[in-house]
Amino acid sequence: MLLGGVLLGLMAGLYFWFPKIFGRMPNAPVAYIASGLVILGFNLAFGPMHYLGLAGQPRRTHTYHAGNGWETWNFVATIGAYILGIGVFLAFVNLVWTAFRGKKCSNDPWDGRTLEWSLPSPVPEYNFAQAPIVATRDAFFEDKHGTKRIGSEPDGGDAGVHMPSQSWMPLLASAGFLFAGFGMPMMAMGIPHAGWIVIAGLGVLFLGIWLWALEGPGGYMLKTPAASGTPAPTETVAH
Repeated sequence: MLLGGVLLGLMAGLYFWFPKIFGRMPNAPVAYIASGLVILGFNLAFGPMHYLGLAGQPRRTHTYHAGNGWETWNFVATIGAYILGIGVFLAFVNLVWTAFRGKKCSNDPWDGRTLEWSLPSPVPEYNFAQAPIVATRDAFFEDKHGTKRIGSEPDGGDAGVHMPSQSWMPLLASAGFLFAGFGMPMMAMGIPHAGWIVIAGLGVLFLGIWLWALEGPGGYMLKTPAASGTPAPTETVAH
């Protein structure tokens, strides 16, 4: 359930938005081969498990006695697992190669429907120099192929775009979540002193939130092409 519902969707999303993130297109033949291997391997690995469950094999067993009639389909599932692993590895290699050596693409390589495809690839840190005004659900597709055009609010002129402060505190707070998340299962398993890991994680979490709150709204102004022709950060605005 997790692989079919999460892994396949995650990989599809990575390939779909990868050109927008890095401005480069994945290698299409390798992507087709990888996706074929993943889908084939997934079905070969987990399809037989449904039959094995009906045949009486308990779940989550790493070994079993011979003579129960489970050997053949477990062997097929093992082959499927290897095929799935090769497919995932090939897809990962393709994306890593694309990030550094892939062919550069246009802003809208998929003829997209939503607003992110109207931006340059990769997307500027300020996203939209002028806030878009939309009147339809798939505004960019309608703008290209329909009759309703995307409007825009007036830009900030010489002031540019206000950007939020760049803070390390959210990362610190998330590290607290990580320790607390590991510590609680360890407590359930009876590992000694695991409760202190949870306490430390919660302490780091609240410390990160508190320090983040002390930073205040702050931010800085960023010059955009609409304002100055080249993006360049300006002085920090104190509030």
